[in-house]
Amino acid sequence: MYLAVVVLLMGVFPVASILIESFAFHSDAGLVFLVGKWFVFWAVGMRLLLAGVRQITNPAFTADAIFGIKDKAAEVIVRELGFANFAIGVVGGLSLLNREWVVPTAIVGCLFMAWRAPCICAVAIATATKTSP
Repeated sequence: MYLAVVVLLMGVFPVASILIESFAFHSDAGLVFLVGKWFVFWAVGMRLLLAGVRQITNPAFTADAIFGIKDKAAEVIVRELGFANFAIGVVGGLSLLNREWVVPTAIVGCLFMAWRAPCICAVAIATATKTSP
């Protein structure tokens, strides 16, 4: 389920939105702007907003399933991460209403995800190594 949501929010929905705006609404906006607009909205805005809500309301899921930490004390840190994700997600979502927010939000989102990805991959590898027979 988690992987499906990530694929939808970071791939399928942005591409579908670009195609719909380009062809159904005959947008005169350039392709680069549309890519930025819709990837910021879906991949940064909605993805981080939903992740934030999940981490705020159920920090145990992220602590255990993503980071492999079962200690209840980690939930406080995950909840803090949730507030950060939620805040960035709100700005990403609102960028749809204010086109001047697209580039700064894209920069924040790219930096956040670029720095975050190696950490999550390292944890996934370590967890898989620990649980392998």
